[in-house]
Amino acid sequence: MARILLIDDDDGVRAVLSRVLTGAGHEVASHASGRAALAAPEAAACDLVLTDVLMPDMDGVEILRAFSKRASRPRLVVMTGGSAVLGMDFLAIAPALGADATIAKPIRAKAPHRPPSANARKKTVPGMAAGGSIISMAPGRFCVVYVL
Repeated sequence: MARILLIDDDDGVRAVLSRVLTGAGHEVASHASGRAALAAPEAAACDLVLTDVLMPDMDGVEILRAFSKRASRPRLVVMTGGSAVLGMDFLAIAPALGADATIAKPIRAKAPHRPPSANARKKTVPGMAAGGSIISMAPGRFCVVYVL
């Protein structure tokens, strides 16, 4: 599956997302700060960066800029619940700053994740990397996004 670089200063968020993503078969390297993540060896070979926006040492905008400049640019996903703190809807402007996708926090599940069924619809999304797709499942279930 994918090599994911997870960056969030909240220990609880990192632990839960790491567990969920690892359980889904991904290789996850998690870091509490942007500086530590950028210095880590796995940063050079990740397929996807999942980062918080509001962090003390390096914010999500700086992380987007750093990874956007790379020759082999990974998919960039930002998550935040701090738009009120920022005084703007950061998730709305994140794509203009280089984010491929956004996630609003807190992240809440309405139903347990289930593997895609035979009747799941598979759609290609414009601008998505080769092989990328979205699996839309029955109402009340997660949508599983593959952006790699």
